[in-house]
Amino acid sequence: MLVVCTMVLTPCSGGSEVAADPDQKPSVKSVTGVVVDVQSSSLTTLDLLTIRAEDGTVLTFTSAERFVGFTPSHLKEHLAFAVPVTVTFEAIEGNLVILSIDD
Repeated sequence: MLVVCTMVLTPCSGGSEVAADPDQKPSVKSVTGVVVDVQSSSLTTLDLLTIRAEDGTVLTFTSAERFVGFTPSHLKEHLAFAVPVTVTFEAIEGNLVILSIDD
């Protein structure tokens, strides 16, 4: 009888690295985490979004030119129920600028 064992290796990364999307520009990255703060200037305008990444790092994102996507109220639901989101962003002049959000 022949027994074959297969081992699957998954990469482990330490620190607060975020995943780069290979189909986008090198400066575009994404990170998944739970929402810890949502700041808005109206019911529909997101100003700042803060998440705690899976590795514990806290990141604050800004919304350039009125981010259109998730409303602040939808993000507050994620905050209330600790449902993770994935933020795709670009670092521009020291700010983490939201490009998209997925749940």
